[in-house]
Amino acid sequence: MFDLVLMQGPSGSGKSKVATMMKDAAIDVGWNATVLSADDYFRDESGNYNFDPRMLNRAHMVVITKAFRLMNHAKDTKEFYRIIIDNTNMEAWEWELLYTLATSLGAKRIILQRADILTPYSELNYEDKDELARLLFERQTKNMESYTVILRQLLKYEEKVHDYVEVRTFMTGL
Repeated sequence: MFDLVLMQGPSGSGKSKVATMMKDAAIDVGWNATVLSADDYFRDESGNYNFDPRMLNRAHMVVITKAFRLMNHAKDTKEFYRIIIDNTNMEAWEWELLYTLATSLGAKRIILQRADILTPYSELNYEDKDELARLLFERQTKNMESYTVILRQLLKYEEKVHDYVEVRTFMTGL
C-alpha cells in the first residue's frame, strides 16, 4: 500500500524542507517514507549542487524509475509507504507519468502539495512573477547564478490538475 505526494513549487519555495518534514512525520507513525528528487541527480559526492539544464529530462527519468520500482514493491506489501516526489512539478509533463503509474499501481491517495504562492496565481501579472522570482532567488540554497531560472518556472506553471488528485497547500512564508 502506498500514497504518492507530489511537491509543487518553484525553486526556493521550501519544497525540500516540507518534504523532509512530511517524511519524518510518516516515519514517526510507523510508515515507510522516502523523498525522491531530481536535485539529487545534480549533487556530487561532496553534496555540491551542479545543475545542468541539458540533463533535466534524464534527472526526471531517474526519479520516475526509482518511484516506479518503489510503488511496484509497495503495492504488494502490507506495510504502508509514503513516496514523496520533491521536484518543481510546475508543468504537467513533470508529474503526469508519476500520476499515471501511481493510479495504475493502486495508490491509496495522490496528493499534490502546492506552494501557497501558486494559489492566487491567475491574479499575478508579469511584474508580480518577476518580483516573486527575485524573492525566491534570495531564499534558494542551490547557488543559482540568476533568478531567471525561477522566473521561467513561474512563467511555465500549469495550474490544472486531474479531478481525483487531492490538492493541498504548504506555507512558504512569503
